[in-house]
Amino acid sequence: MRHKVGAYIRVSTEEQAQVLEGSLDSQRHRLASFVELKNLQEPHWGNIVDVYADEGFSAKDTRRPALQRLLGDLRSGKVNLILVTDLSRLSRNILDFCLLLEDLKKYNAKFLSVKEQFDTTTAAGEMMVFNMINLAQFERKQTAERVSQNFHSRALRGLLNGGPVILGYDKDPNMPAQYVANKEEAPLVRDVFRIFLEEGSLSRASRRLNKSKIPRKLGTERSFRLASIGVWTPDSLRNLLENKAYIGIREVNKKYRGKDPFSLRPWQMHKESKAAWPGIVPEQIFENVQRVLKASKAIERPKKNHESGSPFILTGLLKCGECGAPFIGETGHGRISTHRYYGHKQYQGIPFKCSIRRFPVETIEEEIEKHLTDIALNPKGLESVGNAIAENIDIELSDVRKEKERVQTRLAVIDQDVQRVFRMLGEMTDGPGLKLVKDQIEALGTEKTALTARKQEVEARIERSSSLKEALDGLKERIAEFKAGWRKGTLAQKKRLLRAIFDRLEVMPGSLGVYYLVPSEQVSEGPGGSGAWPSATLSKEIAGIQTVKTPKAAGNFVSPTALGSSITKFGVTNGA
Repeated sequence: MRHKVGAYIRVSTEEQAQVLEGSLDSQRHRLASFVELKNLQEPHWGNIVDVYADEGFSAKDTRRPALQRLLGDLRSGKVNLILVTDLSRLSRNILDFCLLLEDLKKYNAKFLSVKEQFDTTTAAGEMMVFNMINLAQFERKQTAERVSQNFHSRALRGLLNGGPVILGYDKDPNMPAQYVANKEEAPLVRDVFRIFLEEGSLSRASRRLNKSKIPRKLGTERSFRLASIGVWTPDSLRNLLENKAYIGIREVNKKYRGKDPFSLRPWQMHKESKAAWPGIVPEQIFENVQRVLKASKAIERPKKNHESGSPFILTGLLKCGECGAPFIGETGHGRISTHRYYGHKQYQGIPFKCSIRRFPVETIEEEIEKHLTDIALNPKGLESVGNAIAENIDIELSDVRKEKERVQTRLAVIDQDVQRVFRMLGEMTDGPGLKLVKDQIEALGTEKTALTARKQEVEARIERSSSLKEALDGLKERIAEFKAGWRKGTLAQKKRLLRAIFDRLEVMPGSLGVYYLVPSEQVSEGPGGSGAWPSATLSKEIAGIQTVKTPKAAGNFVSPTALGSSITKFGVTNGA
């Protein structure tokens, strides 16, 4: 059998991937040479149908785009042999490799490593491969532990392990693992502590800080600057006030504070040590602030505990169709009753620009429940959802197939141009025109490489769209689960049911885009990957939306009670 080889290459850091003569080019050359040698030894042994390169990805799991594309091509029959330079390029996880071998057996395909060259079709070869993968996994975990222990040791000595620079400090240019006080920012930090003590409230203090134009520090990868607009929120203010770095204390493993020590490893324990930099806030002021914060928490906690029994079941699903931000659950406490809303998160100092600010919880939750109940009880309703999703898929397929035709046409033209230019090159001996011809060949080669990559992307989209049509049965099963469990389910169970059906709900003035979650196990989008397709833009007016222009007037909201026929948006997004 002639092998259709998928050559897989990988480097674990972006820096390695970007080196012109680095590891990727070396792996690519070794695999091409190996296939060439095999064809000399055994005529018609096979050829490389594609090279799958993951740049800057670890082998700890299979969440790598090129690997997922390779596995998709394996399932479709485009590839029947996976070729790597050594086992560690493909996987350092025994479970992932076992699943890969099962896929290879299922699709009558093979795996070959240039370095080890074990035959996975025999029991002895399979055992040797598993032993090698086990050793690679052990090495990866041991390296991770050594790095964690080293970070822990540095932190106990009061040193930094990276991360953003906080307000009031800069990184010491001579000792990057230490802070040095910023003479301009340090007084601002002391002002923040003073203002909080004067106000006694995070909300009031953050409002006053924004009015006083005391800026926050914004960080990029390599530099830090003061924000042009100082936007303080209660959360950001609390983070600053509770940071013990301001009194010269280095907190180690802060995220594990309060955890059971018997469940943690030695290098995960929460500890405090003397920092390698001086504090810029007096300890007495810091302690006074902590007492006020603790008293504030004691007041807020009963209210939060009361609300925890009534979660907002659409949190995480509702998105603003204008800015893309999520709508979050909010509670307003009146004298007599409590009101619940979904709304935009407000930031002081940032003007509000979207049409919809907030709306009552009941407005949307009752309509979503009614919509799903109607679909579950009415076979035609479920059929209409499937038809709308299928129609979107057909539109997607039509567009990408046209794009594929355009790319193929252009590739054919480029091949003709390359042949023509090579003929010209053969007729030339020397002169100024020779360089122009060589430049033209290089330009055509660059364009062909880009178009070939685009063609592969388009083919993957076509395959994914085709597979989604076959995955609609999964959606029907989850709607059936909704029908069986909704009435008696707890609020937490209802949240899980909704997240199994919807990818997101996009709210716009006068419309609601309903995106159903369609599992796509046959599509190479990563473990647990899924696709989301909007069924349609639904339309029905519901009172209760508060707009910016007319905050007291009832606005328009869309109910998903009746499935509309006009589709305004379509496409695939990665599911949660």
